[in-house]
Amino acid sequence: MNDKILEMIHAGDVGAARDEMIHPVPAITANRLSELDPRSRWVILEGVDTNERRAIFLAMDDEEQAILFEHTPEPEARELVQGLPAYTLARALTLVGKPLAADLLSALPGAKRDKVRALWRQDEDTVARVMRRPVFWVTPEETVAEVTARLRGDRNMPDDVGAALLITDRDHHYQGLVRLGRMFRAEPGQAVGELIELEDFCTTPDGDKVEAARLLQRTDLPYLPVVDADGVLVGVLRIDDAMDVLGERGSMNTLALVSQVFRGKARRAAGSGSTRKRRNAGSGNLGCQPQGARPLLRAHGVAAPLCRKTARQSPRLVRTQKRLERERVH
Repeated sequence: MNDKILEMIHAGDVGAARDEMIHPVPAITANRLSELDPRSRWVILEGVDTNERRAIFLAMDDEEQAILFEHTPEPEARELVQGLPAYTLARALTLVGKPLAADLLSALPGAKRDKVRALWRQDEDTVARVMRRPVFWVTPEETVAEVTARLRGDRNMPDDVGAALLITDRDHHYQGLVRLGRMFRAEPGQAVGELIELEDFCTTPDGDKVEAARLLQRTDLPYLPVVDADGVLVGVLRIDDAMDVLGERGSMNTLALVSQVFRGKARRAAGSGSTRKRRNAGSGNLGCQPQGARPLLRAHGVAAPLCRKTARQSPRLVRTQKRLERERVH
């Protein structure tokens, strides 16, 4: 299709090229545009209705959005940013050159401009710092047969399209999820909008990332949708990222416990008046470890490494170290 479209554009038959490229499903149009050279993409989009152009833009990935900004005439680019969500702009504008980003940012109303800048300063503990861009979604009007054909025929289909599909309207407002198992059991001509469930299963970019990760962990779903205050789908928290968040929190708790163990031990040694105990307080000996701490430290692989410094001095600690290492292996 690429060569055919380019021949039409070079021949001046842009209308015919546009008819070939534009599909009722924005994501399909976005995928087709990605196969054209950057300058030709704007030629196709130039004659498209403003709302449809916005829907196609939102269906592009971050890099394709940045490329389109860079090859769109300045007046049209400044017009395009007016209708885009702040979260989309915050991601895309970080990928373009600084002069262009500053120019497009200055074209925004003050409130939206401030929101984009606030997103760039987003707190480390929020969902916005770990969410990713949605990679595949469908509209309620699409039929089961049409969605199935897209899933089977898209050679660029990402691997992380899992057990459920995101449903949005043409303006990218989140509608809910449809499970693949339920969709494949439905009639081919049935609209996927009739199969929607979990309409309220979502979080927000400024939500706590640990709470969001725990919410997703309690399900069998591949991701948790992230929506803004207007209900627009702006990202997803994937299950692998959620597990990383929870693993990071667990490691932080373990390190805090280890620190607490040794601070308490050092205080006891300093108060005993014993030179030997003061010397042992800094040796890494786990003899003063609280009873409840040992299983947690062992589970995180902390106990055995901490014993190594004093293992040469105590046969009992040598045996303990070997036993703990065997338990970690098995």
